[in-house]
Amino acid sequence: MTTLPTSSTTQQRLGHLQRTLVHLDRRLSTLQRLSERIGWLRLAVFVIGAAIALLLYASDATNSSAAGTLAIVLTLIGFGVAVAQHRRITRGIGRLRAWRVVKSTHIARIQREWDGLPRPLFTAAPPPIAVDLDLVGERSVQRLLNTATSREGSQRLLDWLCSAPPTLDTIQQRQALVKELTARPLFFDKLTLNGRLAAGREPYWEASSLLAWIAPKPEQRALLPDLRILSALAAVTISLFALSAVAQLPAFWLISLIVYAGFYFRRTRDIGEVFDQALDTQDALQRLGAVVLFLERYPYPPGSQLAEVCAPFSQPQQRLSDFLRQVGNIAAGASITHNAFLWLPINAIVPWDMFFAWRLNIARAQLAERLPTLLDIVFDLEALGGLASFGWLQPEYSTPTFSPAKNAGQRSPHIQAVGLGHPLIRADRQVTNDFTLGQTDQIALLTGSNMAGKSTFLRAVGIGLCMAYAGGVVNASAFEASVMRVFTCIRVSDSVADGYSYFYAEVRRLSALLSAFDSDERAPLFFLIDEMFRGTNSRERFIGSRAYIRSLVGRRGIGILATHDLELVHLADEGTAIVNYHFQDHVVDGNLSFDYTLRSGPCPSTNALMIMKLAGLPTDELQMEQPAS
Repeated sequence: MTTLPTSSTTQQRLGHLQRTLVHLDRRLSTLQRLSERIGWLRLAVFVIGAAIALLLYASDATNSSAAGTLAIVLTLIGFGVAVAQHRRITRGIGRLRAWRVVKSTHIARIQREWDGLPRPLFTAAPPPIAVDLDLVGERSVQRLLNTATSREGSQRLLDWLCSAPPTLDTIQQRQALVKELTARPLFFDKLTLNGRLAAGREPYWEASSLLAWIAPKPEQRALLPDLRILSALAAVTISLFALSAVAQLPAFWLISLIVYAGFYFRRTRDIGEVFDQALDTQDALQRLGAVVLFLERYPYPPGSQLAEVCAPFSQPQQRLSDFLRQVGNIAAGASITHNAFLWLPINAIVPWDMFFAWRLNIARAQLAERLPTLLDIVFDLEALGGLASFGWLQPEYSTPTFSPAKNAGQRSPHIQAVGLGHPLIRADRQVTNDFTLGQTDQIALLTGSNMAGKSTFLRAVGIGLCMAYAGGVVNASAFEASVMRVFTCIRVSDSVADGYSYFYAEVRRLSALLSAFDSDERAPLFFLIDEMFRGTNSRERFIGSRAYIRSLVGRRGIGILATHDLELVHLADEGTAIVNYHFQDHVVDGNLSFDYTLRSGPCPSTNALMIMKLAGLPTDELQMEQPAS
């Protein structure tokens, strides 16, 4: 497969991915035909070999039994070789299919084909910003960006998008890693591939059971003293039994065995639960092993930030894969507890369960020292990989910049975007706009007709900031901003369970914005408000909105407020802190048309009555002919 130059466009990368799928389909077809042939071959080897062996055994020739035995041995060897080869090819088919899913998912991301993306990760109670800006859900930013195959890695990406912005240093560190990973698409693709193989048929693999298993348990007692006592009793019993058998001594070993059994059953009553937990986590350990091996064996560029981040995986004396393999072997030894025919005689001779429980506790303690830190790196890499993957798929998007001078003391919040678009909209359907706010202007008052694009623009700006703070690229040709806390009031909903009406829920949300201004947080606020006080009458809505907007002026933050109340545009005449923007609509051949282009100034018209008329609803024709105030 060919590699693309770093300057290639999204369409060139789409074509490259489509050609890769064709190549993968050819390889899959070849391997599937080979798999079928080997399947028939192994059957033929078994049938023919068994038939030859039977004929040799049935013949009266000299040495027929020896020849028949040799035929069986050769048949078993040939059958075993065929089975091993078949398994190797089957694993290769499974890996190619998973690789194909990785590449086809990239195509779905470019084309915004949501059915081709992995199912989104839903949270029980997403924060308001996640709902307002479509950061979660069926068609969301998180689903578009997410390449993580662990539930925790997916949640890490969502946390970065939704949480308060980190420090400027953290943002720039993430940006540097994302930039480095974007230049290494095979790294994040293979990380996703190994995670996909680890997840198996599940959409995500989880580390929660592993972390719960290795967590310290205060009630757990030390097993080494008991193991020493049982080992001594077992040694005495075996010695007495040998002396009884060889030197004709009395069966003193029975007394020792009874003491051993009594102590054993008294001290090992809770070991079965320990083994059950280990066996339950064995599958999760094996799944994690594929991801760990990839990170341990990857040839990191010397001196790169990626090598620095993944350095804990490269320590040869403490490789996590060795610990995982050790725990797997111990768990396999402990699995004898499920075989009643072997368990009793073995534990009657030696303290098998106690020994493996002791070894398991040691391995678990060793894992507890390293696993949480290394898993945290894996989750970070998955989140960074999603951001880098999206940046590779969308090379026209830009890396945001943050001006340290303007952030000094957080006195000058601002945002400046050139060619800003909404990333959830297909490239061939979206309209981009330039937008600047800050320095002198503090509030952008956005007016416009219904369906003209106000809410979409609010979300485009908010998503751009969230992706910038997460460390990713932004759907803009240039994007600069201060480090600000993003506050949204767009999709307010009532709560019947809590007894909140829509209006009261909105009031609570807007009150929370004022409280956020008064908090001790150092970063200023960037707020996005869509149509205030929709739950009340027009007169009170105007009075309340005007008073609220005036209260926002002069605070530590900037923001955009979209409204249908054209009377509010006159607030810009009171000073330079408020600036008007608008979207327009046009009537072409009796139909409404929108260009979704942001313009300066207040909106010159409305379209509610026109929409009603086009839908066949009764309207006042005279009122429609009057110009909007």
